Amino acid sequence: MELTITYDMRAPAFGAPRNALFQAALDQVAWADELGFDVVGLGEHHCSDDGYNPSPLPLACAMAARTRQIKLRTSVLLAPLYDLVKLAEDAAITQIISNGRLLLGIGAGYRPCEFESFNRRLQDRWQAMGEACEFLRQAWTGEPFAW
Repeated sequence: MELTITYDMRAPAFGAPRNALFQAALDQVAWADELGFDVVGLGEHHCSDDGYNPSPLPLACAMAARTRQIKLRTSVLLAPLYDLVKLAEDAAITQIISNGRLLLGIGAGYRPCEFESFNRRLQDRWQAMGEACEFLRQAWTGEPFAW
């Protein structure tokens, strides 16, 4: 069994300011790391009125800088919405900063507004997921490859 703390970073208008929520999350995950939590989960959504976290990898990097043991899990990163080269690079840097603690959970997504805002087609998401998996596996070998 694993002990997990999860953040979606929603910041409705009636609540605390976003910067205060992010600072609190960083403090909390440092506390969770000291207590022996196993994993912090970070979601991703776009076009949300309440500010759902659109950028899990930068948040994972900030959390990695404040912790030493807790694993950082994207749950889930919406792979079909990313430029694959940039995703591979950002995930690799997060893995370096976290000293190997990134658990990259990727998903296909399901919200039409997210795909529209990235000029992607929702009906292409499963093909895009397959391509993302294939690309990331090749990119992280460190060997040159054609794409």
